[in-house]
Amino acid sequence: MKPRDLTALVRHAEDEQTARHLETLLQDSANVRVHGSVLKEKTVMELHLFGYRFRLQRNCAPAALDTLYDIFIGREHQLAPGFDGVEARTVVDVGANEGYYVLQLKRLNPALTIFAFEPNPRAADRLEQAVADNGVTGIHLVRSAVSDVSADEPFELVDEISSIGGFRIWGYRPWLDTARIEEILVPTVTLDEALEGVGDIDLMKIDVEGAEYRVLKGAQLTLSRTRRIVVECHGAEMRELVERYLTERGFERIMDTCGDDECGDLYFVRTET
Repeated sequence: MKPRDLTALVRHAEDEQTARHLETLLQDSANVRVHGSVLKEKTVMELHLFGYRFRLQRNCAPAALDTLYDIFIGREHQLAPGFDGVEARTVVDVGANEGYYVLQLKRLNPALTIFAFEPNPRAADRLEQAVADNGVTGIHLVRSAVSDVSADEPFELVDEISSIGGFRIWGYRPWLDTARIEEILVPTVTLDEALEGVGDIDLMKIDVEGAEYRVLKGAQLTLSRTRRIVVECHGAEMRELVERYLTERGFERIMDTCGDDECGDLYFVRTET
């Protein structure tokens, strides 16, 4: 992944107050990176960016700014042709987090219908708030994890970093004190059950912190009516599993952004009808 130039967010500020708030939050973010500290300040700062109103809690803002940058400036999950949702009608977002990807696609195509799955209750609350604050319609939020079974399962999360929650927080993160990881119980659903009765799906995004294969195994019927899939894969073994599984079901990989990194996006399009 290329280094983020978070100062680019300031250039997108739509008013002076947003610019001032961003300067404060960027300094917070720099301090967190240098000192490994955890912010305790929970003041909410309102930002006007990309035509939207965002409300960021200060202790959560360093992680939120990274995701804002990745989605709106770095175009994460949108790099391959046809993956920006402009020509789509129905999108499925598995691992919707705080809703930045959902909002970006709705900005590009307001007519979209999006089914957004997010099990982290804090992230789901923020997604719901952002949708309400901005008067966005056509978003169907499902507060469940997606898997290959419907059950209740343990789910790990970190209070101020909603972007790394999962059945198991994946990967080597020396900066993360494991004492900050909290485990809760969340409901799980399969896509085949949750999307029964939904017609053709033009685009699916999966970002689930190492549970990618389980999501796909629970979506065999759903995959048969899906045109494009972008999967953020975590680790070389998962990349091989995902590509083999989707290739066997009529998809072709058209782009791989992983490079030398342990994780990145694989883009697939359906070649068989």
